[in-house]
Amino acid sequence: MQAEWVAKIGNTTLYEKDFYLFVPKRDWESIQGLEQKEKVLWDFVKQEASYLYALQKGLDHSVVVHKKLKSRFSRLLVNEYYMRHFLGSVVPKEKLLFCQNNLKKQVLVKHILLQREENFENTNLLNSIKDSLLKGVDFSLLAQTHSQDPSVEKNNGVLGWVSLGETIPEFQDVAFRLCLGCVGIAETEFGVHLIQVDSTKNSRYASLGREEYQDYAFRFSTAYIKGSLKSLASQHDSLLIKESGVILNKGRLQEVVDLIGEAKKGKSRREVDVLSLLKGYNKIIGVYNNEFLSGPWFANKLKDAAYKNVFYSSVDEIYSGFVTVLLRDIAESRAKDLGLDLQHPFIQQYAVSKKSILEKAFMKDLIQNVVPPSKKEVEDYFLQSGSEQDLFVAYSSIEAVLLQKKQEEAKVLFFNDIKDPLNTTINTRWLQGDF
Repeated sequence: MQAEWVAKIGNTTLYEKDFYLFVPKRDWESIQGLEQKEKVLWDFVKQEASYLYALQKGLDHSVVVHKKLKSRFSRLLVNEYYMRHFLGSVVPKEKLLFCQNNLKKQVLVKHILLQREENFENTNLLNSIKDSLLKGVDFSLLAQTHSQDPSVEKNNGVLGWVSLGETIPEFQDVAFRLCLGCVGIAETEFGVHLIQVDSTKNSRYASLGREEYQDYAFRFSTAYIKGSLKSLASQHDSLLIKESGVILNKGRLQEVVDLIGEAKKGKSRREVDVLSLLKGYNKIIGVYNNEFLSGPWFANKLKDAAYKNVFYSSVDEIYSGFVTVLLRDIAESRAKDLGLDLQHPFIQQYAVSKKSILEKAFMKDLIQNVVPPSKKEVEDYFLQSGSEQDLFVAYSSIEAVLLQKKQEEAKVLFFNDIKDPLNTTINTRWLQGDF
């Protein structure tokens, strides 16, 4: 099947797959009204045009933008390590398979909720209701009579169409395994549910490509992780630190804290340049992967990660901060070793981030290249305003107002230029859903 195009900017054609990175397909399909959809589409075109023009101007090679891209790449890769590798190691494999098998469908679910009680009467009632359902007694009648769900008066026990991830795991485990018309029992924190599935149909995830489908299935499977995620992550981090042979000298860390304290005297925390202090501290602070680390190593890592206003007031604080820096470096290295930077989820995330960064860089470049107002323009504005204030006093303020006005006009001119049919073509057939 040929890919459907969405818009053309000059010689560049943008397809649905590009657009759905900007706004997820399920969100796009939920937008009501052609006017609102058109606005979203033009926002997408604006970003793409800004990105393309930024590349043409070589803004991705500027020092500032390159640093931002490098930092974002690193941050996303660390996140990907924890999302794919760490979470993947604690997700039950059978639950991942369950999600992969059931994400493509929706089930029309009805339920009757009873309190969870360990007594004969409750068990007897449960079996009685189940038998009645199997004999064909009207579900809504039984729900109105027995269900303790507060919403039963409105829905007669019908929950409606349910996709994976929309109910708690214990409930969906039963609901998605039931055959049509069959009755199952699920115990959850809310009580005991008698569940019946009337019919099934394809979910909104059924049309996704293989890689995106697998990605969503994995995300939903993380709901089945047992135990405290915070505790599991802490154990994992401790193991990373141990395996990487990390040792930090607390005596040297105290020296760094003392230097920071001296530099702070008479200043605010924001005024203390901790990175410069670290760059000048050449004593060995710790060991990592059999290599000795001094202050400059940590300073460079903090700078690359775009940390701002770093400040440490105690040994415990700097120890925790440096361990975090080391964990980021370890996770990034392991993510590359695992090839996570070459896999679809990461490539997609980074592409979105790169476009966003370059769009902002282009817009900043656009307004910075606006010619400042001339002296005559400032004087004319002053005369037209009829102000009684002295021009010398008002000059800077007027200059700033006129510059801002020119910058806004430059943005409008850019957007109008994009919307010119000679530069951009919109697939109105696709926009209107007429295909």
